[in-house]
Amino acid sequence: FVERSLCFANVGGSTCLVTPQNWLFLSSYTKFRKNLLATSTWDLLARLGPKGFQTPMWDFNIALLLITRKSPAARNEFAGVDVSDEDAPILKAAALSTRPLQVTYQSAQLNNPDARISFGEQTKVSLLEVFADAPQGAKTGDDGLWRRFFWEISHFAAGWLPYQSTVEATLHYGGRKEVIDWRTSGIGMIRPRLDNRAIGKAGVAVSQIGQLSCTLYSGERFDSNVAAIVPKNTVHVIPLWLFCSSPDFHSRVRRIDQKLNVTNATLLKVPFDLAHWQKVTVEKYPHG
Repeated sequence: FVERSLCFANVGGSTCLVTPQNWLFLSSYTKFRKNLLATSTWDLLARLGPKGFQTPMWDFNIALLLITRKSPAARNEFAGVDVSDEDAPILKAAALSTRPLQVTYQSAQLNNPDARISFGEQTKVSLLEVFADAPQGAKTGDDGLWRRFFWEISHFAAGWLPYQSTVEATLHYGGRKEVIDWRTSGIGMIRPRLDNRAIGKAGVAVSQIGQLSCTLYSGERFDSNVAAIVPKNTVHVIPLWLFCSSPDFHSRVRRIDQKLNVTNATLLKVPFDLAHWQKVTVEKYPHG
């Protein structure tokens, strides 16, 4: 639709569009974003988020785009504004006319992970994927058959294993009320992730929906609604925990992906200043 609308315009002509937000950050649109950034001039982008209209589309994540059909100048800048935190159309409308615009170089967007569109200052800090892995969790295909609460079985010796799941709020230890039937070693499940490289390692378990609440991860099997982020170096567990449990982590993830459920790969595409969080670790836990 965006491509077709640009074709309707003469060279130098502009089009103003209301679109979903997902193409601005989903990996499946990477080539499309790169092509659009390289061939068209971006002028203005406004993120409305959900409830942007008093119509049936009110509950979708919506963006407003102004783009021109001409090759971008080398130093072309476009303006952005994000009012997705407002929860009513009238409040979003007011915020659009009062919030300062964030201006960014169009070419700099190509340096973002997967060329995802984001506002604000660009950073040269290494991405989290340099320091950690986040493999996908198991999907049984029949939770009623394979999963139980731990109090429903007498002991783990019969082949039942602890099973990590999501938490509603960030806390040190949570999401540990279930067990999984591992008597078949995963055979019979849709995707048991038998070669999951997070198993037996320490890290942080991030719930992939909503506020990205997290808890410490201690090496158990885990379901597909949670991402176990495990550092490649075990001494980085606490700096990683402090980062993931901070508002900074949530805001950085949401800056590149506003989808309700975030993929494992996306969680690793955010800048991670290891030196800073190591310093925070020493300050917060001076005695270890």
